[in-house]
Amino acid sequence: MQIEPNLEITVYTNPHCVHCHRQIDWMENHSIPFKEKDISKNESYLKELNYSEGVELLLQLFIRIKNNM
Repeated sequence: MQIEPNLEITVYTNPHCVHCHRQIDWMENHSIPFKEKDISKNESYLKELNYSEGVELLLQLFIRIKNNM
């Protein structure tokens, strides 16, 4: 699968989110580059999403177009 080089994909995950890991597996199997942010390892990721502690299920996928200027 061809991905535009100016796209940046971020997947927010936690260890208990089956859907997150399915998404990651799919992207890895299709050689799609992405950045994973595990909210259990870094509380600031939760703040980026405006979530509070105790989130059990989480699938947040953000695609951003990078500005090359």
